[in-house]
Amino acid sequence: MRRVVLIANPKAGQGGPAQRQKAIERFCALLRERGLDVEVQETQGPNDATRLAVEAAARGIEEIVVSGGDGTVNEA
Repeated sequence: MRRVVLIANPKAGQGGPAQRQKAIERFCALLRERGLDVEVQETQGPNDATRLAVEAAARGIEEIVVSGGDGTVNEA
């Protein structure tokens, strides 16, 4: 099974935290339906996306998806 890490900024996007969480859950469900094993990692502050991407790569994760604003995407 292909493994994917989703790095998500819980503060990015429109709507409140509940709406953002639903969107992440919906996206993960779609990936799982397609046979991917998805692990969600949420950022907590500056440089977290970089750290999380490096850690995922060190664990052998070859596919990383980033959800957030420009800052989160650029960090990862």
